[in-house]
Amino acid sequence: MRSRSDRSDRKVRQLCKQTFRALSPTICDLGWRSWARGMYLVEVTPAPDASRLCVTVAFGERCSLEEAERALAELRQRTGRLRWELGAAIARKRVPELVFDLLLVGGDDEER
Repeated sequence: MRSRSDRSDRKVRQLCKQTFRALSPTICDLGWRSWARGMYLVEVTPAPDASRLCVTVAFGERCSLEEAERALAELRQRTGRLRWELGAAIARKRVPELVFDLLLVGGDDEER
């Protein structure tokens, strides 16, 4: 028999997957804009729970830290629209807050 915690964890993981699927095309579609060129969704994780999700993005093309931070700021300005699209894609009473994080990929190492 599964505990309440196990069911809750499963639901949170499910929400993260649904959010990833819902936001991935939208974030990729932003790639035609100069500030978002090469940006893609890496993962969605609870931050700290299902009421707030951390959306981690990265860039396929090499870009400077300044360019990446500018793109992240632009993405944060579009949070309302992204939450609206997420709400249309998932069946939840409340759409979670979204926070954005940047994964810098450079050569053989990665850093946040």
